[in-house]
Amino acid sequence: MMNIVWVVEDMEYIREEVEKVLNDNFIHTLVVTFGSGQEVIDFVGEKPDVIILDLGLPDMDGLQVLLTLRYRYQEAKILIYTIYEDSQHLFEALKFGANGYLLKGILHNRLVESILEIMNGGAPMSRSIAKKVFESFHRNESEITSLTNKEIIVLQLLSSGLLYKEIADKMSLSINTVKNHIKSIYGKLHVQNSREAILKFMHNNDK
Repeated sequence: MMNIVWVVEDMEYIREEVEKVLNDNFIHTLVVTFGSGQEVIDFVGEKPDVIILDLGLPDMDGLQVLLTLRYRYQEAKILIYTIYEDSQHLFEALKFGANGYLLKGILHNRLVESILEIMNGGAPMSRSIAKKVFESFHRNESEITSLTNKEIIVLQLLSSGLLYKEIADKMSLSINTVKNHIKSIYGKLHVQNSREAILKFMHNNDK
């Protein structure tokens, strides 16, 4: 069975390097390369099995390209291959559906292992990236456990769509008390609004 792998990378020498690694190590693989975000979005052809995607594209935001490709090719495995190792790019990419996250500069054999891993349903990550994910997991867990019982109830009611007044009535509290609970929740979870608080709470409960 032929695997179709797309490589989205604007730097020609890196694009050719990845293409060579694929052709040398994966016999039953058709490699299709793209030099820009717009090029891959405009492409009409057979659906990919794996997409190797750079986030530092010159013409489009790489995260937006990721989001578009994930929506369009829901069965494809998407492997980020980038220089960005900051938490914002990492967690946005994972939130938008990336299956793996590698930093450029890795050895060819590690790239081959990662492609094999992602083809088999794994989630390959560079060591420093995996460490960030691990630390974030434990940090989020401790943030949730720092909430009081009342704050958890407020957050549960907030996530079910209730307004502040409805929460106050349901808990026999004043609106100001509810607002104070919510302010405390934001501080403990390190979020800016109710949407972020609810997402973090729901993500923790899904583990």
